[in-house]
Amino acid sequence: MCRFPAFLISTALLFLGCASSDVGVSVTVDPLVRFPEQATFLLDRERSFVPNDPRLEALELDEVLEKTLTEAFKAHGYRLVSQPPVDYRMVYRSSVQEIIAADASRSIGSFWIDLFDAKTDRKVWTGAGHGPLYVGFSREEREANIREHLDRLLESFPPSQRPE
Repeated sequence: MCRFPAFLISTALLFLGCASSDVGVSVTVDPLVRFPEQATFLLDRERSFVPNDPRLEALELDEVLEKTLTEAFKAHGYRLVSQPPVDYRMVYRSSVQEIIAADASRSIGSFWIDLFDAKTDRKVWTGAGHGPLYVGFSREEREANIREHLDRLLESFPPSQRPE
């Protein structure tokens, strides 16, 4: 079974209908690495982790998420390729936590996207996000919400090597 679509499903759930203030995003960058304006990346499915949750698979968001994630990185000059040679390897992890309380319950999703230099295997960039999970939106609404939040995550990507 392909794990990349499952990751995309759990990542998209973080953004389904969430207002910007509901979703936290953060980025960590190795300050000693120079990021090119254009590069290629390969998905490292062996080192990635996604929850095995049939509720996530049942949403069938694979196409929406793959398209949106690929377009978001491509808009920043980074292109997904299917085999080496590449500049970076992408590793992804995600989790879902359910919070059940007497007055309300909710699900919180978290994800991490790591870029490793393909030559040195050193982690050079991490993007992370978390927020409440919502379902029930049209495909167009999912694409728009996912893209909005990926754009927030990637707004300074690739990182500049010059101080502000």
